[in-house]
Amino acid sequence: MRRFVLALGASLIASAAHADVETSWRVAGWSGDRLGQAGEGAIVNVEAWVRAAAGPSEGVDLRFEAWAAADPVGQGVVEADIREASVTLTPGPLRLTAGRQIHAWGRSDRINPTDVIGARDLRRLTEDDGDSRLGVAGVSAQFDLAGGVASLHWLPEFRPNQLPMTLPAPAIRATPGKTESQFALRYERYGQALDWSVSYADLADRTPWLDLGLAGGRPRIILRHPHLRMLGGDLATTLGAYGVRAEAAFYDYDRGDLTGLAPRRPRFALVLGADRELPSQINVNVQAVVRVNDTLPPLGPQTALARRNAAIQYGWRDTVVGGAVRLRRAFSADRGSVETTVAAYAGGGTYGQFRLAYAIADGLRASLLAERFAGRSGSLFGGLEDNSLIAVGLRAGF
Repeated sequence: MRRFVLALGASLIASAAHADVETSWRVAGWSGDRLGQAGEGAIVNVEAWVRAAAGPSEGVDLRFEAWAAADPVGQGVVEADIREASVTLTPGPLRLTAGRQIHAWGRSDRINPTDVIGARDLRRLTEDDGDSRLGVAGVSAQFDLAGGVASLHWLPEFRPNQLPMTLPAPAIRATPGKTESQFALRYERYGQALDWSVSYADLADRTPWLDLGLAGGRPRIILRHPHLRMLGGDLATTLGAYGVRAEAAFYDYDRGDLTGLAPRRPRFALVLGADRELPSQINVNVQAVVRVNDTLPPLGPQTALARRNAAIQYGWRDTVVGGAVRLRRAFSADRGSVETTVAAYAGGGTYGQFRLAYAIADGLRASLLAERFAGRSGSLFGGLEDNSLIAVGLRAGF
C-alpha cells in the first residue's frame, strides 16, 4: 500500500502542468515540546507544505498533500509525511477513492467518540488541530442512498496515534495482526434541518495500550493495538438561536486483549454540546462529556502501566464526566479570531488554551497559542503538565 501511495504522488506530480497547486510556509517558536519533558528549552520549527489537485480526464480526480519539517516534535530531527495521495473515479452514481486519505468523523466540537478510523501525531508542534492528522491508505466507495450518502471503507494500512509523551527506551510497537481486514461503514444525511450519521468500524485501536514484555531477552515497554469494534452516530441541528450537537459511540474490545493492561475498558462515550452567536461576533460553545467503562480482572504486577493506560483511555473511574467551554470572538473583515477554551474531567485534571490568529495580509497569518495542563499526578491532564507551552507562528499560504 505504501508503494501505491508513492505511485499516486508521482502521477500527480507528472500532471503538475494541469494541476491546481498550493504551497504553505510556516515558522513557529515554541517554549517546549509536546513530549512531557520538563525544562527542555525553546524550539524553532520550519515547515513546507504542498497540496495539489488535478483532473486529468473526465471522471478522474487526483489529490496530493505533503509536508516536510525541520523539527516537528522538538527532538532535532527532520521529518516529512504524505498526508493525502489518492485517485477518485466516478463511474456513474458510484464514487471510488483509492490511496491515502484524511478521515475525520463526528459532528461534535473537537471531542469525537466516533472518530476512530483516522490517526493523529499528537507529538507534533502544530497550531491547528487538523494539521496533526495522518492520512490512512485504503479504498472508499460512496453512493447516494435514500436521500443520504452511504460509504464503505477498506483500511489495510495501519497508522497509529502517536502519544504526546516520552516512553522509556527501549520501547517497541507490536504491529497488530490482520490489518488487511480493517473496514468501516457510514451513512449520513446533511444539508437539511437535521444533519446526522450512523457508523461502524472494525479495526485495530489507533491509540496504543502500554504493556511490559520481553523482546530480545530484555524487558521493554510494548505498545499494543487491540481489536476494536465501534458503533456510533452523531447529529447536528438548530433550536431557535442555539446550534445543538450530539455524538455517541459504543466500544467493544475483546476482554482478553486488555486483561492486565488497565483496570477498566471503554464501553460508551457521549458528547452533548450547544453554541450560540452573540453580538460583536462572539460565539459561546459548551459541551458535556460522559464516558462509561466496565471493570477488568485484577491488574497483577503491571499496576503502574495499567494506571497510565487508564489515564490515556479515560478509564480511571467506572463513569467519567467532564466538560468544556469555549469563547470565541471573530475579527471584522475575516481578519481572524481570538478564543479561549477551558476543559476539565472529574478526577482527570484541567486544561486551558488561548489561541489568537490574525491575517496580516492576504495569504499571511500570524498566530499565538498558549496551553496549560494541570491535575494530580497520573491523571489525564496532570500527566501532561510538562506539555504546557506558549508558541508564536507565522504562516504564508494555505
